[in-house]
Amino acid sequence: MTTEIINYNELIDDAMHGVVKQSLYYVRNNKLPGDHHFYITFFTKHQGVSISSKLKLKYPEEMTIVLQHEFRNLVVAEDSFSVTLIFAGAEERITVPYRAITAFADPSVKFGLQFRHEIEKIPVTNTESQTKEKKNKDDDNIIKLDKFRKNNN
Repeated sequence: MTTEIINYNELIDDAMHGVVKQSLYYVRNNKLPGDHHFYITFFTKHQGVSISSKLKLKYPEEMTIVLQHEFRNLVVAEDSFSVTLIFAGAEERITVPYRAITAFADPSVKFGLQFRHEIEKIPVTNTESQTKEKKNKDDDNIIKLDKFRKNNN
């Protein structure tokens, strides 16, 4: 009986974090082109997140920041990014590890990423009942596209 699995959700999240990082690198080096702007949502309690106590009180669980007009000192590191933003007329320095991000969007081009942080690990076994249980759980995550397709009959 094998209990190890390849965690594809984590691999996908890592790849999507790479998209966020490369987008931030681009902005750091070239500025935001045209109407591009980023919405970045993250867990405020995640290890490595650095925000003021005032912002922690206002956003105890999750916070969304917007990188558009009023931001500066964008630093893009291997595992996190830092930026200075203006909140109610006051500058705030924020540091966010990529693993704390729950969503990233650029509405100007209708692009968005949603990250999965709570990944259920189902052990691989040979028993039929556990295989059926896994299939039922997997079916809950499947969106059937048939109802969206035009009926050509």
